[in-house]
Amino acid sequence: MNTVLRVILCLLGGLLLGVSALTLLMFLGRFDAIQAWLDSGRPLVSLLLWLLPDGLWDGLTGIAHARRHPAVASFLGFCMALLQVALLSGWLLFRGSRRP
Repeated sequence: MNTVLRVILCLLGGLLLGVSALTLLMFLGRFDAIQAWLDSGRPLVSLLLWLLPDGLWDGLTGIAHARRHPAVASFLGFCMALLQVALLSGWLLFRGSRRP
């Protein structure tokens, strides 16, 4: 139970770091870095949109033909970019929080 709690806390910490980094990049006006960060999630988004059926995306979003809708792909790309940073930094936090 203690390990599960540590994993959850580290992932939440990683998500907080990702949102903070995005806010800092926006404040500094580094929109090229933000676009590169968002582009890093595009391959996984296109794979998800291609693999999962149309009915799932239509039901989740309420948009007809959601698989081909650019707003759905854009939002999923944003979520994947944040998830990548959250998982990486959460994993690093978890490794750093090990007890000897």
